Amino acid sequence: LGNLNRLEVLSLSSNGFFGQVPSSFSNLSLLSQLDLSHNELTGSFPLVQNLSKLSFLKLSYNHLSGTLNPNSNLFEMNNLRYLNLAFNNFSSKLPSELGNLNRLEVLSLSSNGFFGQVPSSFSNLSLLSQLDLSHNELTGSFPLVQNLSKLSFLKLSYNHLSGTLNPNSNLFEMNNLRYLNLAFNNFSSKLPSELGNLNRLEV
Repeated sequence: LGNLNRLEVLSLSSNGFFGQVPSSFSNLSLLSQLDLSHNELTGSFPLVQNLSKLSFLKLSYNHLSGTLNPNSNLFEMNNLRYLNLAFNNFSSKLPSELGNLNRLEVLSLSSNGFFGQVPSSFSNLSLLSQLDLSHNELTGSFPLVQNLSKLSFLKLSYNHLSGTLNPNSNLFEMNNLRYLNLAFNNFSSKLPSELGNLNRLEV
């Protein structure tokens, strides 16, 4: 496949492909969209270089594992607008380098083994409209992330978040939220009246 070096869009999703993503994918330097989701791929995050033009990367529903290394070439894909690594077996802290991907509009890391706190560098993702970190092992109080005023979808359910929903939380500045899910965590507080500020909520 690495010989097809003029490819701009490659979708191999929903098949039975297994094994690791071959390093020859580094030859596909013109790719803007890559979808390998719903397969049986294994290994750590694909060590593929030269994909700086990617705007869409979907690797969900595979068996990828290991850590998201801060030195991963993922964090050099500065044109990414859509990143979906959901339903894999990653296990690491959320790298602060995710904040380098400041053109992201959709980020889904759900149903993995990510742990620790949501890094403050997520504040750099000011174009995000959808963020799904559900079904992980995240801890800490409500993520202190600024500048996410464009979020319309926020799903943090099935983690270990705790503490109070502070009336001064930046959650209540996310005025474009239509979907908010904090279910199955360990929050303990009164329901803040400021939830009423989120007057575009549908769910």
